[in-house]
Amino acid sequence: MQRTEDYKFDDGLDEALGELDRARGRLGHLRDRLFMLQAAYDEIALRGTQKELVSPEAHAYIPIDLNEFFEGLFELERILAADPDFDHPELAHRPARFVDAGCGTGRLVHLLHATDRMNFLDIHGFDLSEKMISLGRERFGLGEKIFVADCLDFDYSGYDVIFFYRPLEDEALEHQFENRIVEQMRKGAYVFCFGARGLYDDRRLQWRDSRFGIFKRL
Repeated sequence: MQRTEDYKFDDGLDEALGELDRARGRLGHLRDRLFMLQAAYDEIALRGTQKELVSPEAHAYIPIDLNEFFEGLFELERILAADPDFDHPELAHRPARFVDAGCGTGRLVHLLHATDRMNFLDIHGFDLSEKMISLGRERFGLGEKIFVADCLDFDYSGYDVIFFYRPLEDEALEHQFENRIVEQMRKGAYVFCFGARGLYDDRRLQWRDSRFGIFKRL
């Protein structure tokens, strides 16, 4: 009888420890999100950005849902940590180079630099609008981390993670843009995006997450 009770106690202890580990994981995740949100307060200053700052083919400035962006980043981090192409002897994954295509004022670039949460070697952003880049440099002090470039002729081959969020309003140009990314990016690199139109059917890519637009180049 005593032995049976010992087993029940051991099972209960294991279950409690499992709950504790899961709770610890959730708290760590919440802490990271709160830390990143704290750094995001600067985005309030950008709410007055006007349509005339961007080209006619581009979307007006559309602030991304930061909670959704963070969740996608954490999922990307998990995927990179499990990817042998990003293996590292000491870190969860080797440092990756990140670029935000159509970054506007560089709000997300600023956020990633401010938090230093993700294991990114370089964090860059570019936009076609000189005014947006100038505004971002002034408000965030990003210097050459953000720069003027056209997403339709940019060289994406130097980056491990290419992020975009609805940069083009024209359907044909959006497909041209997405095709250029896939053509330019190195094998094993990732696209992380919201609002993709043609990537889900592109056989050169492997869709890695069902909730977010995370794709790996084959």
